[in-house]
Amino acid sequence: MKSQFLLLATILLAVSCFTGCNGASADSSNQSVRDQDLIIIDLSNSLTDDQRRAIPDLVTAFVVQKAQNSDVSVYPLVSDMGHSKTLVSQLHPPATGRVVDIADWKKFVLGTWAPELKASIVDILRLPSPTQNTVYTSCYIASAVFANQYFGSISNPGRTRILWVGDLIEDCPLDEFHQYRLPNKGSKDKLQSLNLSLNSLSAVEGVGAIIPRDLAAGPSDASFTMTTDYWNSLIPHLGMKPSLVKIGPADAVLPPAQPIH
Repeated sequence: MKSQFLLLATILLAVSCFTGCNGASADSSNQSVRDQDLIIIDLSNSLTDDQRRAIPDLVTAFVVQKAQNSDVSVYPLVSDMGHSKTLVSQLHPPATGRVVDIADWKKFVLGTWAPELKASIVDILRLPSPTQNTVYTSCYIASAVFANQYFGSISNPGRTRILWVGDLIEDCPLDEFHQYRLPNKGSKDKLQSLNLSLNSLSAVEGVGAIIPRDLAAGPSDASFTMTTDYWNSLIPHLGMKPSLVKIGPADAVLPPAQPIH
């Protein structure tokens, strides 16, 4: 009789842990160790308005498919990254790994977060051109300095990742970075002197999603090949590991665009 009681107690404990222990562990893990995704969007006028308006669709697809366990922050690419505001409120992962919570999270992303991101970009495109040209620049190297500070300020992060979306043509007006402007002769060779000590980026994954210039808008400052060659040389000087970084056309390195209604 005693042995039967012990067997029954063991079975009940096993069932209890199967239904509750795993869930509690998953919830705790989800709350305490979250991935971190930093998304930086190039809104300089190197792209057409239509191309810039389409960027939120690309970002949303990336978030929905790749960032379910991430805190997601989205910034515009500006000269002074440290003082820029996010384009949309920071997005946090589902409270648990339960299907119902993931469904609610996805509904919020598609129904609220993504439309707010799109509206924010539309507001920027309505600004006078001189204002846009002054504020929204192609300071990709400066954005890496900001990313180093951003990830360095997070304690106990999970997976860390940075996503750049734009034409990826470095064209910063800041004096300290102007010599590295991509179309300048010898700019790729000058990267050898770039030593920023961005230690917090050593384990960060990177995605550079290139949106080619619309040929109808005029010739680009740099070809696709020149751009990718430049970034392949730049990545090690940002403190990043080339094996963790993927640079390519947006339609190749990102999921298919998610239309925002």
